[in-house]
Amino acid sequence: MWLSDRPDWWLCAPGLPPLHPHTAELHGAAEDMGCGRCDEGRYHTVRAVEVAHVFELGTQYSAPMNLNVPDPYSARRPVHMACSGIGITRCLQTLADLHRDRHGLRWKPGTGPADLHLIVLRADLPEMRQRTDQAVSQLQHHGIRLLVDDRHEAAGEKFAYAQLIGTPRAVVLSPQQTDGRVEVIDRWTGRHDTTPLDRIPAPEDCR
Repeated sequence: MWLSDRPDWWLCAPGLPPLHPHTAELHGAAEDMGCGRCDEGRYHTVRAVEVAHVFELGTQYSAPMNLNVPDPYSARRPVHMACSGIGITRCLQTLADLHRDRHGLRWKPGTGPADLHLIVLRADLPEMRQRTDQAVSQLQHHGIRLLVDDRHEAAGEKFAYAQLIGTPRAVVLSPQQTDGRVEVIDRWTGRHDTTPLDRIPAPEDCR
């Protein structure tokens, strides 16, 4: 970068006030270490999440557009550009980090991979496969995004996996349910309720 040849350029650029940068060896900073700018200050560690991106674009765009400015030697040079913005993937990472608990993730309604985790017990039984197909069709008809667990695994493993994934609610289909009702587990409160499948609210009603 051409400015590196003249570090004092920041102090003598026409029309700009002088800058007096302070330096500190932040790579070696530690809790309660002395400040690099004063005698009283101390460093303190805090937990934070980086959400925004900053990209150095250099002259990739300014040079083709002939966006030039004079340097201290009166030669015109392309402007060095940069851009910043909030990253969608980092927002999801932030939500996941802020709302998790010791069991796993906890997604707010409208975020995460699905609105509802359908846990099918004894998925190997023909009648359970039929009930699963009916439940999936009915729930998707109401615009509910589904994650279906019809693996041939033990119930305990499926419940633990549902907590780990952390969809807002889980619905349990079991061979013991013969009255058309299902068990609903709220991931945020841990509350267990039984309700008819057609009474499960749409995602927008839970936000």
